Amino acid sequence: MGSTEDFQNAVRDAERFAFNPQALQGVADQVQMMTARLQEVSDAPVEGVDDTGLVTATVSGGALRTVAISAHAIRDLSAEELGQACLQAIQHARQRGGQLIAETMSDMFPDLSASATADNGRAEGPDDSSYEVTQVAEALRRAARKVR
Repeated sequence: MGSTEDFQNAVRDAERFAFNPQALQGVADQVQMMTARLQEVSDAPVEGVDDTGLVTATVSGGALRTVAISAHAIRDLSAEELGQACLQAIQHARQRGGQLIAETMSDMFPDLSASATADNGRAEGPDDSSYEVTQVAEALRRAARKVR
């Protein structure tokens, strides 16, 4: 908010929410809907495949659910290579899960993802291992409390 007009608009919006219980309920409903959507995306099964295409891992809710190893992998890879392929498939699945959550957040908060891109040339996303939906949900709850 660089201009006086932007500031005045923000103050008017805050006053409107402060004296309108229905608007506050609308914000609370939106927070609940966003939290539920993030939980749904987090809990959805996501697959990752190693670079050889011989091992597939499925994660859901940050936890490893399955690892499928093809017969070719068992026959063609050494024990060390097979272990690396398994780790790589798991890592790819977790990365994809984090990307899906980041995309969902970007869809819900386009202004935030635009500012992150403007700040450093790319949108910030979760790390490659996991992403805690509970942290996002708590951030949304704190934002809703500030509006009240």
